[in-house]
Parts: sequence; C-alpha cells; structure tokens
Amino acid sequence: MSDNWKQQNKRYVLLTLDQQEEVLDGYQGDLAVEIDQGGLYSRNPTVHKWKVTYRLLVLRELASWRFCDLMKQALYLERGHFHAGESILIRSSLETLALLIFCSQKMENVMKSGDGFHQLSKKTTDLLMGSKGQQTNYKSINVNDFLKAASKDYPEIRRAYDELSETTHPNFDGLFRRYSTISKNGTVTKFSNQSSEIYKNAQPSLISLILVIFEMEYNDRWITAFKGFETWIVENDQKLENTK
Repeated sequence: MSDNWKQQNKRYVLLTLDQQEEVLDGYQGDLAVEIDQGGLYSRNPTVHKWKVTYRLLVLRELASWRFCDLMKQALYLERGHFHAGESILIRSSLETLALLIFCSQKMENVMKSGDGFHQLSKKTTDLLMGSKGQQTNYKSINVNDFLKAASKDYPEIRRAYDELSETTHPNFDGLFRRYSTISKNGTVTKFSNQSSEIYKNAQPSLISLILVIFEMEYNDRWITAFKGFETWIVENDQKLENTK
C-alpha cells in the first residue's frame, strides 16, 4: 500500500485484529436482510419498472454479504496463524470488493455518457445468474474485468491481488518457499510449513486497507451513484422506452 494513499485518505487506520473483527461485525450488522421489489416500485414506479435497479440493489447486498463472510473467516484464520487459507480468503474478498466497485462504475458511466443503460441491464443479469458450468443459461463475467475496473480507482487492489496470487498458487511463493528450506550447498531440501514465519505480519495492513475501501464503497460511493442513477432514469425514461 502506498504512503501517498494513506496520506490522502484520512479514514485509513492500521487496526489491531480485535478492532478489525469489531469493525467487520458492525458492517455485518448493517447489511440488508431483504429487498422488496414491490416496495421499490411503489416508491418510484418510473424508476423501478426497470428491473436493472432491483438487480443492482441485490448485487450490492450479495457482494457485501459474501465480502463480510469471507473476511470474517480470514480474520479467524489470522488469529489461528493459518496463513495459507487466510491468503486465499483475502484474495477472494478482493474479487468480491472489486465487483461492488465495478457496479458503481457502470452506473456512473451510464450517467456520464448517456448511453449503455440496456447493456448494463443485461450485464446485471449475467452478474447474478452467470456460471461457467451448466448451472444456468447465462455466461459468467470474468473476474479480471472487475479487478481491472477497480484498479483504476484503487491501484492497491490489483497490486495486492497479484501478490496474493503468488502465495495462493502452487508456484515458488505458494509451494517451494512456503513448505521447504534448502541447505547452503543446495544439496538437501527439508520440508516444513514456513507460513507462520514468512507471513506472520503480512496481512494486518492489507486487511485494514480492504475494510476501509469496502466502507467507502458500500456506504458512500454506491449510494451516491444509485441515487444519481435513479434521477437519471426519470430524466431519460422516454428515451429508454424508445430504445428498449
């Protein structure tokens, strides 16, 4: 994480493990437990006759429920010094956080360009229902699309993701370095789990960063983007009807 990012973002604080768990519990407590499509329509029929708004709201909550679940388990593994599993969970959390950022960006792009509304509607269906197997008839969107989009606003996300990929895949960092040592003359390889020694203090700063980005995206940016998107739909409703 860059010192420049820390200086620019006054919300960033390096939290202890207990504080991280407390913050995450607070996030979980604020998540929605249901979204009523009928209630949305009653509040604003012009906006919510378009199913994209409902799907965006559902995506926001699904991504946030998954993010909190994964991070909760990652913190549990951090406390137990199970760093291999923790790295995998944090990496998955970054993918999920990137999806949340991706959705905000898509709404902002539609409002800025005045185009792409119907394409976004289709994309939200693919995001909710897409699969690589035969579970559904919709094709999933590559997670690298989320990460590429998120890294435009947060370069640290891509950097952290790539570093975690090195430790979670069975290559040098995730295999040889983690589970072996070699003698000075290079003739004897000894096997043991080096995770605690190598990654003992590697994750707290990254976790603190991820938590503050999630808070900004969930509570601030996404809500601002969605409210603006609702207003934009009202202003462009006739055009959208003519082009659907």
